[in-house]
Amino acid sequence: MEKAVSYPEQLAPREQVDVARIEQELEELWREAESSGESVTRATAFNLVYFCARAHEADGQFIIPELALAHPTRSILVTLDEAAPPAERAWVTANCRRLEGENKQICSEAISLEIDGDATLRASSLIHSLTLGSLSTAVIWHHSLPLSHPLLALLADSVERVITCSVHENAPASSLKPWIEFYQQSAETCVVSDLLWAELSGWRGAVAELFDECPDVGPLREVRIHSTGDKTTAGALLVGAWIAGSLKWKMEGIALRGRRPVVECSNDHSIMFIPEGGASGEGVEFLFDNSNAAAVMRDGDNFSLTFQGRTRLARAKDQDIKTLLTHELHAWGRDNRLHSALSAAQLWLPKLLFS
Repeated sequence: MEKAVSYPEQLAPREQVDVARIEQELEELWREAESSGESVTRATAFNLVYFCARAHEADGQFIIPELALAHPTRSILVTLDEAAPPAERAWVTANCRRLEGENKQICSEAISLEIDGDATLRASSLIHSLTLGSLSTAVIWHHSLPLSHPLLALLADSVERVITCSVHENAPASSLKPWIEFYQQSAETCVVSDLLWAELSGWRGAVAELFDECPDVGPLREVRIHSTGDKTTAGALLVGAWIAGSLKWKMEGIALRGRRPVVECSNDHSIMFIPEGGASGEGVEFLFDNSNAAAVMRDGDNFSLTFQGRTRLARAKDQDIKTLLTHELHAWGRDNRLHSALSAAQLWLPKLLFS
């Protein structure tokens, strides 16, 4: 079985070109590669467009070649500086992975664009002309650009996949509001997610693992979600909303127990949020009518799974940016779990913020 080495290479040095000649320059790059005598295979599974502010260009320059190891794409890095006078610059190369033990490379095209001035219409037009129309297009929208940018709304109406990087799991729950609004307003034909959902995959997996191991726990009565910070975090809110959606618990109101907000659900179920004020102790507790209890807690690089006094560790998944984005780019279908969680979070959030 063919295996690839774990680092990307460039087919040729990154070269600045005339924006109007990007396609011709790419063709010349491939002709030169073919005439070199080395075996080069040109591969493109989909279009990948990464948008960021100019000050964060290094993030894109790092991650796009890394993603090319897992996803051969025509990649387009777009950096915006709307405070500068209007201008456009372009560079081309190809990112490659060399097959281990062979003089053979799998390569995919890489275009870099710098767009200054009001970028909405110019960037949209350029991307439309440079993406391969026979392939689907995925957009990564860096946290350095606002979700309210009109270019993002245009993209969500014309591409198949948008991954935003706007919310960290330890950010206040209120930071979810603009992202939920963007998600709700996006076209049905575009699959939208945020890296926060990918970050939380470890929690979802650990909870599922706990209940796989102890299915006979009796009727679940209350869920308690512990998080860092002085207020409910975005990660805690989404985990709670995901659990409620999975159990089909419907909100009836928001109450306070002391200073702890509680989502009161039908049939006397409840979800309590417990901000720990920066102390350790992130986790989820499950309380049952028959006095059973279970918990998933974060313990450094592991999750601890506890039921009836027995605890074991489960290895936490790697959460670096390459792993998260690679995972998200594998998933092109709409995630019904995310949709259900966001529907619940959208209902809870206004009341939680005033509790």
